Amino acid sequence: MNGNIGYVNLGLLKPKQTRKCLRELKDTRAIIFDVRNYPNGTMYRIAKFTYPNLFFPGVYYFTKPYYCGKKKKHPYAGKVVLLFNETTQSHAEFALMGLQTAPNVISIGSETAGADGNVSSVVFPGNYKTKMTGIGVYYPGGRETQRIGIIPDIEVKPTLEGIKLHKDEVLEKALQIINKK
Repeated sequence: MNGNIGYVNLGLLKPKQTRKCLRELKDTRAIIFDVRNYPNGTMYRIAKFTYPNLFFPGVYYFTKPYYCGKKKKHPYAGKVVLLFNETTQSHAEFALMGLQTAPNVISIGSETAGADGNVSSVVFPGNYKTKMTGIGVYYPGGRETQRIGIIPDIEVKPTLEGIKLHKDEVLEKALQIINKK
C-alpha cells in the first residue's frame, strides 16, 4: 500500500507463500493483516486447549500452551494491525491469537464469532446430525475465547453511510492509526 505499508489478506495467503510474503514485508513501517475471512492454515501453535478425559466423564485437562513463531534477535519493528469482525470465526480466531503475540500489535474491528475449536460430528438415531466442538480454547494465560470471541482494542463497525459510499471504515481506521505521529 502507499506509505510503505504492507497488507496481507489471510483469506488469500497460502501456507507455501507465507515465508516469502513476510520476507517481502520485513522492511515496511507497518503490516495490516486482514482476517475478515477464513485463513488457509497459515497459523498454528498459539493457544492451549482442554480435552475431555474419556475415562472420567466431566473431567477435562489442559494441554501445554502452544506458542506462535520463534524468538528472533530482530523481530519486526513496525506496527502490526489486525482487522476482524463478527464473520471472523474458528481458524481465523486461532490465527488472530497467534498474530497478537507480535510486538506493537493493535486490533481493530468488532468482536469475532467466538466459535473456535475442533469440529466433531455427531449422528443421532434417525440420521439426525449436528456438529459441536469437543475441546475448549483459551489464551495461554487462561482467558476463554469460545462464546466470547476475540475483542478488538479499537471497535469500528461499518456504518450505513460508509457502506453506501463503498468505504472500508475498518481499513481506514487502521491507516489512520498507522499514520498517526
